[in-house]
Amino acid sequence: MPINCSRNTKAFICIILATIVLAVFRNVPEFGFLGYDDNIYVTKNHHVLAGLTWESMRWAFTSLEAGFWHPLTWLSLMLDQELYGMHAGGYHGTNVLLHLGNTLLLFLALMRMTGAPWRSGLVAALFALHPLHVESVAWIAQRKDVLSTFFWMLTLLCYVRYVEGPGWQRYLPVMVVFILGLMSKAMLVTLPCVLLLLDYWPLGRLRYGGSMVNRHRLMINERSISYLLLEKMPLVILSVLSIGLTFYAERGIGAVAALQNLPLDTRIANAFTSYVIYIYMTLWPLDLAVFYPHPGSLPWWQTVSAFLILGGISACIFFNAKKHPYLAVGWLWYLVTLIPVIGIIQIGAHAYADRYTYVPLIGIFIMSAWIVPGKVNIFWKRMTWAVAVGALALTGYLSFIQAGYWQNDLTLFRHALTVTEGNYVAEGLYATALIERRHTQEGLVHYQKALAIKPNYEPAYYGLAVYFQRVGKYDEAILNYRHFLAIDPKHAGAHENLAVIYTQRGDYPKAVFHYREAINIDPTNAALYNKLGNALRKDKREEEAIIAYGEAIRLQPRHAGAHNNIAMILLRKGKTEAAIGHFRQALILQPEYANAHYYLSAALRKQGKWQEARQHEDRAGQINPAYQRKHKDDHEQE
Repeated sequence: MPINCSRNTKAFICIILATIVLAVFRNVPEFGFLGYDDNIYVTKNHHVLAGLTWESMRWAFTSLEAGFWHPLTWLSLMLDQELYGMHAGGYHGTNVLLHLGNTLLLFLALMRMTGAPWRSGLVAALFALHPLHVESVAWIAQRKDVLSTFFWMLTLLCYVRYVEGPGWQRYLPVMVVFILGLMSKAMLVTLPCVLLLLDYWPLGRLRYGGSMVNRHRLMINERSISYLLLEKMPLVILSVLSIGLTFYAERGIGAVAALQNLPLDTRIANAFTSYVIYIYMTLWPLDLAVFYPHPGSLPWWQTVSAFLILGGISACIFFNAKKHPYLAVGWLWYLVTLIPVIGIIQIGAHAYADRYTYVPLIGIFIMSAWIVPGKVNIFWKRMTWAVAVGALALTGYLSFIQAGYWQNDLTLFRHALTVTEGNYVAEGLYATALIERRHTQEGLVHYQKALAIKPNYEPAYYGLAVYFQRVGKYDEAILNYRHFLAIDPKHAGAHENLAVIYTQRGDYPKAVFHYREAINIDPTNAALYNKLGNALRKDKREEEAIIAYGEAIRLQPRHAGAHNNIAMILLRKGKTEAAIGHFRQALILQPEYANAHYYLSAALRKQGKWQEARQHEDRAGQINPAYQRKHKDDHEQE
């Protein structure tokens, strides 16, 4: 193993890294779910809430929900659901542990490649503590960041092992772990390029004209550039497939901005500017926010300045690349790994995001750790490490403060409004948080502010509609749902909520229409079929209702409510035996189902089974005293 480091030193550094990660993020497992994307990934995702069932796992591998194909991310959240239920702290704890794992694996990979434990430890510590990385750790919806990076780091370790003894037996684990990473998030598409950079330094595998470039003294597998490129082709092909699938998924949910909405020159200008902004935020990580609104067109001088800054840094680094190869590798790591998220293909409405720096900043950290010469006198060496320790202490403190803003929606979006301007997303989400905490008038004001900034901001219409529906102002709710659906017609939740309103108003044909629209958008949602069946039954369309209930049972065989509801119709139709079968199945799935007990007793009386009927009738009354009355209304389970 090409390192000159005792096991005690390695263990000591790992303990330090683990301690600082757990210290900085110790409060994160006490935080709750957010209304921003956590609902998509957990709290309102019925597949995740079902846990690790065969149906949910099949969905994980076939779904493009949220604009990504990342089945391992879904599976990890389903596993958390099995372990923690709806306790948000468990999900947060998993994120923190993955971040800890990423930190340790980064240290081990760099140390194995370079033989420099303390410099590698410094890179890992900066990665662990930098405030820009808080978003990826403290946001449950960003599980894909920390999980995919875990496989990124494992790929690095597998690759080093392959380099030490090339062969297909060692190359195969590289490919397998890389595929697992792509199945967590497509951010790994640039990893083949990073491996090529590492071939240059510190692995020293690159050979020009018979001479080695930056050869590590214990790495003996020198190769030509053509060989190294060919070696990466299987990984490149996988990356291309992942890029295509991600673009297709994002287009499918309307997350990719069209060129007419955001011209190419505007995207390029924002990309150059974002590169520089990320460097500034790395050096001055204050006023960080969950969302940075896209400014649209930028002043020409700002774009030119950003281009000159990047060009000047690149020229200085590549002019000294032979003497300081780590600078070129670190800089290219930063530039290349940001390409998928730099905004040339604009996904979403943000200009840039903290979470996008989770892997790219490793390149900057490598530059920082290796830029200090190794051969200096003891005074300057001590001064250098004193500055490094001070910088780590400061970044750790800032990360601890930044993590605190992620406690809940109120603290997160209030902070975002404090440090940004024109932030319609933060206005809308802060309004929702206020209304949920019964600060209604203040919340309505912030919804209006969001619409004043962006008149077609559909989440504000949705939030207003949900509020008006909750307080019984159905006309205002319907109006806002219609505004919302005019902008985003592919939203199952809005159609479902409209159907609920029309059901409450007794307008069952309109309720049926909107339930069917919701099902067209989300065809695997068993609850929607059950609710459609209820609306059809109330509209006297019982045969269609039976079909809808049957589809709910097909999608979710353990849906006790659908079994009970179909049994109610069969009982009224005189199909007593069939009704009894569904009642019994409902009670197997939900033994304390009072309605099923009571009407099963009615069905049994029709067959003359008086003793068993009496038992179920008594049980219904024990569960719910309302069933002790002789005449009762039908009850449905939604």
